Amino acid sequence: MEIKNNQYDNNGSFEAFEDGVEAGVMTYVLGEGTLTIDHTEVGEEFSGKGVGSELVDAAVEFARKEDRK
Repeated sequence: MEIKNNQYDNNGSFEAFEDGVEAGVMTYVLGEGTLTIDHTEVGEEFSGKGVGSELVDAAVEFARKEDRK
């Protein structure tokens, strides 16, 4: 699974792709020292395959690198 981070000023998203097909997306907002996840969506055909967990793991890794809570 490939995870892409798209950041636009104080907003962004992580997108999960499986074999070139979008499996899920998670959006976030950056605050002063924080990263707040505000929406997560996984395609029905990818339900139960760990897509949401991979998106959260990517967000946690990003937050740690950026020194955000």
